[in-house]
Amino acid sequence: MNFYSGGLAELVSHPTPLTYSFFAHWFTGATSFGQAMGLLHLPCQKITQPILELVDDQLLISLDTEEKTLYSQTVFSYAPQKDLNAEPVLKTNLKKFLSPTCLLGTFKHITTQSGWIAQPKNVISVAQDLVDTIPHFDHQGDVSAIDQILTNEVWPNVIAIGFLAEFFHRYLTKDQSSTDLFWNQISSQVAKRDWFFKSLAAQSLVKKKEMTLEKYFEEYGLRADNDYELNSPRWQEIPAFIEERITLTHFRSDSLPVIPDLPNPSPAISALIELQIMRSEARKKTLFYINKLRQAIIAQAGSEETISELTRAALLGDDKITPDSVSSTIPIVSPRPVKSVPGGKGLPISPGEVEGQAKLITSTTSNIPQGVIGIFPNATPEFTMQYPQCAGIVFLAGGQTSHGAIVAREFGIPAVLDQNAAMIPNGSRISINGTQGSWKIL
Repeated sequence: MNFYSGGLAELVSHPTPLTYSFFAHWFTGATSFGQAMGLLHLPCQKITQPILELVDDQLLISLDTEEKTLYSQTVFSYAPQKDLNAEPVLKTNLKKFLSPTCLLGTFKHITTQSGWIAQPKNVISVAQDLVDTIPHFDHQGDVSAIDQILTNEVWPNVIAIGFLAEFFHRYLTKDQSSTDLFWNQISSQVAKRDWFFKSLAAQSLVKKKEMTLEKYFEEYGLRADNDYELNSPRWQEIPAFIEERITLTHFRSDSLPVIPDLPNPSPAISALIELQIMRSEARKKTLFYINKLRQAIIAQAGSEETISELTRAALLGDDKITPDSVSSTIPIVSPRPVKSVPGGKGLPISPGEVEGQAKLITSTTSNIPQGVIGIFPNATPEFTMQYPQCAGIVFLAGGQTSHGAIVAREFGIPAVLDQNAAMIPNGSRISINGTQGSWKIL
């Protein structure tokens, strides 16, 4: 079966059964995911099988299920996925050309997406409406009520905005003139207004007494070390721990690198930047409901300690998703080097060269000594606090617009992406070249 580690799978890389039981409900063709496609006027099969699957405890997109949901009524099919981190590739399936339904669905896909390219300003307007129509829930509710709002009024808008952002990212990636500086400039423009990035940068203000801790929690208290994990406490729930962590945290630099603005960006580039900002704003609104849902679950369970034992089925009496259905036994084999080599080459993420001691980062509470090159399993927001403390970064999974990639570029931290760097021995001295995407064991 085909799997992909990006996109929605980056929300929570290793969810608990509780969180996955909700994800499995939200992200299907019959629920939030299907409603999102309706908002974008794209054909979609209303199947109940989850788009996301747990494979060896890792959250992945099932491209087979996504294909059935999005492309069963088109001439497109996904090519075999050889690398979990590679962008999925759609190819035409000649057998489907015999189906009038598939030809009509393909025409609808192409005309709709051609319209996005032709009129990116209209796309920005549509996305802004999607952000604005996410409701504000200013009273208490039970688990069922909040779950319904997330399913029908929040996630469809978030997914639709994310789909548009990913579309323009892939469209611009195909442009051979796109350079490292281009992506640095994109990241810089996004980071200046991205709520998630500002929540990180503002911690240095707290440390320098330029922002009070109370103001910080007022602005960013809804965040957690693992934002969409229902078992992860919100920062406002653990103020003493967060205050101590900010005090002890060393940021790589007090002055961020100056990256020139994009000169006369094309409408498509402007659309990508705006869509990335609106995706951030929509996800910020989602965290408001994730927090509401978490508190409702704790209230129903009686204590925070017991929520890890629950699933959506137990909370709502829904037998469609049971504890047995939230873990997959599908084996998956990721390419791994069979012997040690002194170096490798992957994808350049953030320019610059640096040498340092390699440290495998597997926990959001890992201490990062100065001068360390952090090796991260992915580039998701869960490692928010660790990224800016590193002298260099190696991502084993992720992409150009992943949270970690944006942080690395904005903080001027050399970074590369290469899943084969998993062979680097913890504690060894290495060098990385973020301009070329290469690394070497010294």
